Amino acid sequence: MQRAAVLIAIAALGALLFVGAARVRTAAAVPDANHHLTIGKAGDGAGTVKVVALGLGPAPNVTCSALPCESDVLEGSVLTLTATAASGSVFVRWSGACAGPARVCNVTMNQDVSVTATFARIKCVVPNVRGRMLAVAKKAIARAKCAVGSIRNVRSRTVKRGRVISQAPRPRTPLRAPARVNLVVSRGRFG
Repeated sequence: MQRAAVLIAIAALGALLFVGAARVRTAAAVPDANHHLTIGKAGDGAGTVKVVALGLGPAPNVTCSALPCESDVLEGSVLTLTATAASGSVFVRWSGACAGPARVCNVTMNQDVSVTATFARIKCVVPNVRGRMLAVAKKAIARAKCAVGSIRNVRSRTVKRGRVISQAPRPRTPLRAPARVNLVVSRGRFG
């Protein structure tokens, strides 16, 4: 019984309270909170940020589904932020205390921290055009709301003249605008 009470007390001290538009706060979280965490959103896409507090015992994992998201956090807390794009969107990058395109970011709460997750709507999903005639490949790329990038012609022993040998990026890759698909097209056999 005493052990359960101690665990509940530790959980109350280590709990992170994330606040939506109503900015609701609990009495247990405010007195022990030393720094403020703000997670913002940029871009025309949608997504969520999951925040996991490391080293706080049984502190709950929280998902910020409505961004911006705010919290008062204990001094020295180490937080792992994971951005997840919604269907039809891609995660682009972090800015602020987190930087770069990696979906996962760690922050140490030694001061007030502000981060922004940028999400973009998927503008194009690259179609598979390998083996198709160049004209057909171009039409398929346009239908997918992508653009044709560079076209390189090379000789091939196995692929007939005018057909796509390879493409970059790979098929089914979601891209943001301007999305370009580069093609390598056969000039026919050697000789």
